[in-house]
Amino acid sequence: MSEKFGVKETEDALVAIFGIIDVIAKNKGSSPFVVAGKMLPLAGEVVAAINGGDQIPNELKDLSEPELNRLYSEVSQKLEESGLNEELRGCIEADITVLTSAVVAIQRHAAYAQK
Repeated sequence: MSEKFGVKETEDALVAIFGIIDVIAKNKGSSPFVVAGKMLPLAGEVVAAINGGDQIPNELKDLSEPELNRLYSEVSQKLEESGLNEELRGCIEADITVLTSAVVAIQRHAAYAQK
């Protein structure tokens, strides 16, 4: 499978999502105004993610195994660094592992069917 789209927009979205998760986790119990204020520095990342969001489905359809592995590694690292409690982080990691395995299986079946 040749890569046509890369994963830049998907990575931008992940940066924004994990930035928001990080702010929320680190400010648990704070007022909504404090949390909103702490999110202001993320505006650039959120805007980049929104502006490129329409390309994410194409990137995911065109996802190669090396790109998938890179995204998986980046997400795993961000989860490890996040302020989420260990139990929730473990649930999310398990979900990501299952989704990653499913994507690889689908891609391999599609490649096999094209032969």
